[in-house]
Amino acid sequence: MKFISPPSKGTSLTFKCKVGTTVIWLLLGAVLGYLFLVIAFCLPTNRMRSHLESTPDVFYNGSVALVKDDLATHLDYLTEATILSEAIYDGNESPFVKAAAIYSVLPPEGDENWSYRKLISSLSATNESAHGPYDRYWQGQLAILRPLLLLLDYKDILRLNTLVQLFLMLWIAHLLSCHSLTHLLFPLALMFCSLTPIATGICLQYTPCFLIMAIGCVVLLRHTNIINGCFSYHLAWQQVILIF
Repeated sequence: MKFISPPSKGTSLTFKCKVGTTVIWLLLGAVLGYLFLVIAFCLPTNRMRSHLESTPDVFYNGSVALVKDDLATHLDYLTEATILSEAIYDGNESPFVKAAAIYSVLPPEGDENWSYRKLISSLSATNESAHGPYDRYWQGQLAILRPLLLLLDYKDILRLNTLVQLFLMLWIAHLLSCHSLTHLLFPLALMFCSLTPIATGICLQYTPCFLIMAIGCVVLLRHTNIINGCFSYHLAWQQVILIF
């Protein structure tokens, strides 16, 4: 009868080193992400607001579904208006506080749709306007959204987002072909269909999850040498980050 020998001290030490390195990278990523947010909140907001002046009409009727009664194509304009409101917030707090708390203006009561009132009140806000924190998992994208709003309006950003996501999908398909993994192309297509790329491309709330997943796939397929036979280990950590 054969018994499985316990892992050697060297193997155990190597595993601990890998776990420790992963934790260090995660902490370093969190610190860098926070610093990028701080830099983003140092940017002036006047031009950002001017690029959003034509946007409120998009939210006038509230959340919609691209396909009637199909929740998979639901566009959550409540969250969308909140993200844009956070992006153009210009209170007296320091950039370090803004990056940690993620403030947005609180809309007054009214008959119009909440999303519409949220964005209108944010565009006309002053330092005395009521505001509050609303930190969520997608707040990190403000580090990219705020610089983009200096150059583009909301609809242009959605078009750019859609093109980037389409490029990533085609890139992943190309990399699978390069690695003789064409049998995975059909499951890949099914996966992207389940992610409803149309809704994902034109709704900022869904963008971070898609980009983390897609960029993670590109990294794993382009740099197979860093995996060293532990594909499931790296894939698991990618999913942990995605869930986080």
